[in-house]
Amino acid sequence: MVAFESLLERDALYLFEFSPAVANIQEQPFKLQYACGDVVRRYTPDFALDLHDGRTVIVEIKPENKLLQADVAESLRCIEAAFMRQGQVFRVLSDLTIRTQPRLANLQQLYPKRRCPLPETIVFAIQHLAVSPSRPHTLGELANALGNHLLALQAVAHGAIGIDYSVALGPRSQVFWSGEEVCHGLDYL
Repeated sequence: MVAFESLLERDALYLFEFSPAVANIQEQPFKLQYACGDVVRRYTPDFALDLHDGRTVIVEIKPENKLLQADVAESLRCIEAAFMRQGQVFRVLSDLTIRTQPRLANLQQLYPKRRCPLPETIVFAIQHLAVSPSRPHTLGELANALGNHLLALQAVAHGAIGIDYSVALGPRSQVFWSGEEVCHGLDYL
């Protein structure tokens, strides 16, 4: 995982790590000088997200209560205007977006499963199941087909199988196969 300075940033990293749109994550990628009124200030973004479509999204993480402060809101408006002049996309994510449940709990549960590589035998089994007329439709059915609940979770964590992260993860969670439409609940960019 990329370095973070707060627990809210750590939780945002779960979103970025699991987003199918994000190719690369950079923490504090650069410094920006920007004007806010008659004052020139410096700003360091929390993250830059390189997306698979070639775009880069600059991200600031702030607790919602900070965003309600007039001085913070004004600074962020000036920063956004500076990025717009440069043709860059700037997003501010708050705890209201980042800590949406059960999505965050699902990502936290799945993240440790990404540390272990998905065994080739399981990749092959998933490819075989994907074309089977009796392919599994739930996480529980997938666990039964693979012979192990942990392997089913690993398959989800590695993106070999899709799920809707906005629904609590459990044996009845619907699974999505390659090519199927999936509402992954990670559309914050």
